[in-house]
Amino acid sequence: MKYEIRRLSFGETFGEAFNLYFDNFGPLFLISLISSIPTILMSQDFNANATFSETEQQVMMLRALLWFLIFIAVNTLSTALMIEFISKKYLKQHQTIGRYIKNVLPFIFPIMGLSIVEAIIVGIGLFAFIIPGIYFALALSVSSQVLIVERKRVFQAIQRSFDLTQGYKLEIFGYLLVLFLISFGVGLLSGQLLNLLENMQVSRQFQILIEHLVQVLLAPIGACLFILIYFNLRIDKEGFALEHLVEQFGSSSSNDQ
Repeated sequence: MKYEIRRLSFGETFGEAFNLYFDNFGPLFLISLISSIPTILMSQDFNANATFSETEQQVMMLRALLWFLIFIAVNTLSTALMIEFISKKYLKQHQTIGRYIKNVLPFIFPIMGLSIVEAIIVGIGLFAFIIPGIYFALALSVSSQVLIVERKRVFQAIQRSFDLTQGYKLEIFGYLLVLFLISFGVGLLSGQLLNLLENMQVSRQFQILIEHLVQVLLAPIGACLFILIYFNLRIDKEGFALEHLVEQFGSSSSNDQ
């Protein structure tokens, strides 16, 4: 599939995001599934209705902490891998799975650090009458893409995201709103399916798996969308000739190899 590497309109951005999603459905589904495995296993591991002794509660807390650490590690790797994979596919650069993984491994701890710093910044903003938190969330919306695609450091990626999104926050809010409506609509449909399964007396464990499957299917759509938003911002803000943009990232990829 050939993708149009140019400044896309609002509707075109969503259309191209779905093209990226469906053209690369297998790998994206696999990456998204891997990121959800710790959550799925954790939901199967704990029984909310069970009662435990004090010793058993301590063991459960340790297990919950272990699951949380596994979740952070796997989710971070998956986030970095999805951004790397989608950006390379969009720029028509083909690599092996091993190469994708090798490219993102040095960015595992930076992505973790970026997530922590972002959570602190947005959290402080939300406590300050909510609106500053929304502003910071929009300003930081392409920081992960900057960090992975441009190989930036954490605070460089934050500053770069602020610069790229300046003057475009309302547009980015619009993308997030439509993405939320899509997720909400899919959620309503999955809710109807879950009600049907409950009426059929299907086990709760299976229903939980269906809920996770819906999230696995939805997650790559947002990832594809924000890669396109990132490139839209770069083309708009920096006025790069498209050939130069592709060559720049192509040479970056060659240096990684």
